[in-house]
Amino acid sequence: MALYISAALGTLLILVVDLVLESLCIYAAARIVAGERATFGRSVVAAIVAPAVLLFLLGALGLASAVVPFFVIVLPIALIVLIVVLSWVYAEIFRTGLVGGFVIGLLATVFTFLTVFIVSAFLVSVPYVHIPVVHPRPMGDIMYTILSF
Repeated sequence: MALYISAALGTLLILVVDLVLESLCIYAAARIVAGERATFGRSVVAAIVAPAVLLFLLGALGLASAVVPFFVIVLPIALIVLIVVLSWVYAEIFRTGLVGGFVIGLLATVFTFLTVFIVSAFLVSVPYVHIPVVHPRPMGDIMYTILSF
C-alpha cells in the first residue's frame, strides 16, 4: 500500500526535512570549530541566511557578468567573493574568525554530502513512499501523450 500526498504538502515536507538535515550538518561542523558558541538555533539561522546571501550574490554577479563582457575574468573573482562572503556569514553567526567560518562551511559541505548519501541509500530501500512530482507540460496533454511513447 502506497502513501500518497499532495505535491504542495510533499514540497513542504521536503523543505522542512532539508532544513533540519542541513541545520544538523552545520551544527556538527560549527560544534567542532566554534565549540560552545554553536547552538542548533544559530545553525538554523545559518541554514536560512547563507543560501539567501548566496542567491543575492549570484544574482548580483550574474548582472555584473552581463555588464562586463569578459566572463573569464568575472568568474574567478565571483568564486572568491562567494567563498569569502559565505565564510564571513558563518563567522558572524558563530562568532569565529574568517578562517573558522571557512572551515565551518567546508565541514558542513562534507557532512551534507555524507548525509545526502546515507538518506538516499535509505530512501532507495523504501519503495512504498510516493511523493508526486508535478512536471509542467508546455506542449499540452495531447503532445505529451504522443511524445511519451
